Amino acid sequence: MKYTARLLLLIFVMNSCQESKNIEDVTEENEFPTIDSIIPNSPIIKADTLDNQKLITNKIDSILPTPDSIFFVDIDTSESVDLIINKYINSNFLITKPTKVLETTAADHPEGIGDCHTRTEYGNIAFEEYTCDLFLTETIEFKNYSFEEVNRVFRILFTKKHNNGEGDGWHEGEYIYGDDMCSLSIVEVKDKIIVTYGCSC
Repeated sequence: MKYTARLLLLIFVMNSCQESKNIEDVTEENEFPTIDSIIPNSPIIKADTLDNQKLITNKIDSILPTPDSIFFVDIDTSESVDLIINKYINSNFLITKPTKVLETTAADHPEGIGDCHTRTEYGNIAFEEYTCDLFLTETIEFKNYSFEEVNRVFRILFTKKHNNGEGDGWHEGEYIYGDDMCSLSIVEVKDKIIVTYGCSC
């Protein structure tokens, strides 16, 4: 009788352990699958932290607003290049950093002491004006824009083609204007596109 009771107790304990194991197996089988269980060693999501998402976003080329017919209503195509560019920038972008003076002229400058190099930022676009050497040079930096995108907009703003050395227009990648004394060029420098325009003697 003593041995029978021990045998029944042993059978009871073994059955209890087996049921407990079966419950754990069922629980594991019913758990939701993870990405790692579906695709082992998958790089998906693991590397896509918020910082990485920002880096990816910053590499995407932005689209510039296209000048439409309304933009050209009050513009005479013979107007100066800087007036047309200023209108395009100021009508499409808000100033994010006010004008900052980068250089001033020396006391012996013909025009006296004054601000001769300034910079204004419009988000991913920065506008600089330089007159320290008595020559007006204006530069626009475009960040997160492709060369093709910047070139596309400037070809819309200025449509003329240079006619064998006569009149304003595009010639060999530059926009020539002001009786061939002024030019506008678009170049790609590292992570930005630079538009430079101005006149010489």
